[in-house]
Amino acid sequence: MQSKSDDPNPKPRRKPSWAVRITVYTLFISLGMTLISNVLLEKLPVAWAIVILLVIVLVGICADVLGVAVTSASEGPFLAMASKRIRGAKSSIWMVRNAERVANICNDVIGDICGIVSGSTGAAISAVLILRFQQFPNPELIISAVLSAVIAACTVGGKAAGKRYAIKNCIAIVLSMGKFTEMLKIRRRTGK
Repeated sequence: MQSKSDDPNPKPRRKPSWAVRITVYTLFISLGMTLISNVLLEKLPVAWAIVILLVIVLVGICADVLGVAVTSASEGPFLAMASKRIRGAKSSIWMVRNAERVANICNDVIGDICGIVSGSTGAAISAVLILRFQQFPNPELIISAVLSAVIAACTVGGKAAGKRYAIKNCIAIVLSMGKFTEMLKIRRRTGK
């Protein structure tokens, strides 16, 4: 009887599927962002907590813009830029060729995590404000409803405006992200 280790043609180990990998990444990114925002919210005044909330919403909107831009862009302009050795063009080509994955990371992973974290951040801010305004009737109902509505309106309105901008300016947005990723690669290689 032959054991698996004696098999002359062992099967190569398959990488987990993209869906499995992105699920695991999302779990850890979401956990980290939630823990960091909760720790910061406990120690900061409400005004700073609102600033953090706005930053989280803005990150979600910017990620959505990049995801839409990548799916809207075509490869041709970046190939022309790469032939002229324009910085960022090679990374931009990679992003456009892998638009499904890039959009999944930007729109689904980052965008959804920001949506969830902004909701929990809003709930934490609501709790603090409710304690401060106990003298008013039903402060929990009014504060939580208003804050949830403002977060939703800012997110949806920002993404709607961002989508239009992303479609019209997809080449410039993707090239900017290509330049940014190439700058990170250079810094990682040089250790600066």
